[in-house]
Amino acid sequence: MINRLTKIFLVILGYLIILSAVANIFDADFGWHLRSGRDTLSGAFPYLDTYTYSYYGQPWTNHEWGGDIVFWLVYSTFGYFALPILVSACVWLSLLGAIKIFSGRLSVAEILAGLIGAGAISYLLAPRLAFVVPILLVYLLFTLEKKKYWYLWPVILWLWSVMHGSWILGFIVINIYLFGNLASIILQKYFPNFSGQYSDWTKRDFLKNIFWQIISAIAVCLNPYGLKIWQEVGQYLSPQYFKDVVNEWLPSYVYPIYPWPLVIAAVSAVIIVIAYRKKRATAAQVLLFAAIFFATWQAKRQAFYLVIVSLPIIAIAINICAKDIAQKYFSENIIRWTKIIIIFLALAGSIFILTKIHFTNDIWPDKQY
Repeated sequence: MINRLTKIFLVILGYLIILSAVANIFDADFGWHLRSGRDTLSGAFPYLDTYTYSYYGQPWTNHEWGGDIVFWLVYSTFGYFALPILVSACVWLSLLGAIKIFSGRLSVAEILAGLIGAGAISYLLAPRLAFVVPILLVYLLFTLEKKKYWYLWPVILWLWSVMHGSWILGFIVINIYLFGNLASIILQKYFPNFSGQYSDWTKRDFLKNIFWQIISAIAVCLNPYGLKIWQEVGQYLSPQYFKDVVNEWLPSYVYPIYPWPLVIAAVSAVIIVIAYRKKRATAAQVLLFAAIFFATWQAKRQAFYLVIVSLPIIAIAINICAKDIAQKYFSENIIRWTKIIIIFLALAGSIFILTKIHFTNDIWPDKQY
């Protein structure tokens, strides 16, 4: 009972930490997202840019058109504050979901690791669609790690593609697992000492991966823009384009520097290398971590994804250490009282954070923003 209560109060605390970050900042693009969603539902689909003065009337591919509809429906039905609630839920579920996929459960120590991750990315958070869609990445990782439900990829990737332009990351992750498992099988055969945890992928798994990727790529084209959605997202693969026009695409080593996601990743890098050498991590997992780390180093806006792939590594390590320490040095009574203290601290922290959250359903006359 005490263990369950500890988890519940820590989960509530983590959610409120994220909500306080999302609710206390205004996204400068928020207005046109609402307008786009409203215009789309009224029949004026945005094939041309009518929101940007310097680009007015030019052809436009809005890669968030579906997400704009969702935001407008939520906003117009429930008011502004419903959006921070929704975004915060997606962020927290993404962090906890990623931990659970790789650890198999959520212990008190692992939820504490989730709190570390929530604090590390709090500077990034805002009521934006970019923080809704990572939950789709987490589900995609679930299908890849468990080797099940691959037939849902077309649905997942189509939904991602209508919500936000980061959907290309889904295909990148799928191919990381494809080539990571292929590399693992080759290493197992010729260099077994360097193969990491053995891959259980069969020839049928590789063929299924390719088949459902192709179906997903076709499904993504089922949108009002057709093939243009692929052309638009292709610009993402040209980093210089975004570095010229969007500040958040600047590298992580450019001022202002936000160190905590990089610190978490640095610790995770050491742990995953050790785990790989001990055959407790797969080549695909190492490649995934390396790819997201590189992407974040090149563009600081990817830090959220870096924390998502780093947290399971940190959480599992913390859980193992906590178990070993508890077994060697603490009695059951001490552990129980420690959890009771954690409950009271989490409750006090939650109450304090609630006083700092800016509750509003009408942001337009609100001078705080």
